Amino acid sequence: MRRLRYLRRSDRREILEARKRDSKGNDEETDCLIPMNRMRSSMLSGVITVEMTYIMSVILFIFFLCVLGIFYYHDKEILSACAYETVAVAGTKVREKDEVTEALVREIFEERVRGKCILFSSVNAEAFVDEEEITVVASARKRKMRVSVSETARITDPEKRIRDRRKLWN
Repeated sequence: MRRLRYLRRSDRREILEARKRDSKGNDEETDCLIPMNRMRSSMLSGVITVEMTYIMSVILFIFFLCVLGIFYYHDKEILSACAYETVAVAGTKVREKDEVTEALVREIFEERVRGKCILFSSVNAEAFVDEEEITVVASARKRKMRVSVSETARITDPEKRIRDRRKLWN
């Protein structure tokens, strides 16, 4: 009876009736009876298993693409923020009358970006310093994926403008 308690009542009745009809008292044959409902569900579970393998592989593929996309945009934002910060620092150094060269700007950028990128390990930077503006172009590459950002800032001299206005007002 232990096996039969997991079956539905109607299925248990069928098996018990088959046992009663068995005149020899041989339980081995009647234990092998499988109700039709259970047989259908076992056949369907095999089909569902095969379909789920395809569905799960697609779901995992989409999940990993999302993670890769998140890492891509994370690194792109890191490069953009570091390039902006580099341009701002270089602009401040120009106002302080320090000599700013392209090598110094590249060094500042590499210092800012070191160890912050997740996906892209090698980052290249180019700096252009003019009299009026500073430009940093940063790019990173891993296999077939590339990201490139560019930041430009004008070299301003707000102290000079403020002094000129004060002279006019006084």
